[in-house]
Amino acid sequence: MKRMMQSAATAGPIAWMTAAAAEAQGVRGEGYHDHMWAGGHGAGHGFLWLGLAIIFWIAVVVLAGVALRWLIGSGVLGVERNDAMRILKERFARGEIDAEEFSQRRKALED
Repeated sequence: MKRMMQSAATAGPIAWMTAAAAEAQGVRGEGYHDHMWAGGHGAGHGFLWLGLAIIFWIAVVVLAGVALRWLIGSGVLGVERNDAMRILKERFARGEIDAEEFSQRRKALED
């Protein structure tokens, strides 16, 4: 007990109270044995939480990518997908429609 109290006194009052409580419960020896993590070796829960944290951040990144893709595709971010106008320009470039029909359809699409 004297040895434990001497080492605890150098660490501070909290360590002294912990050492005194351990002594009162019948725990003998130097240092902190059998406290918190199954003898100080851990119970393996750290790997569980690490895995869950990794899964969480992967899910956050994936959901952010899906949301960004949805926002771009719907035109909310100012990037509009005007497939009809693109198709009309392609048909005009290939010669499938003439200039008069192109201008009529373009005006209809713009309205």
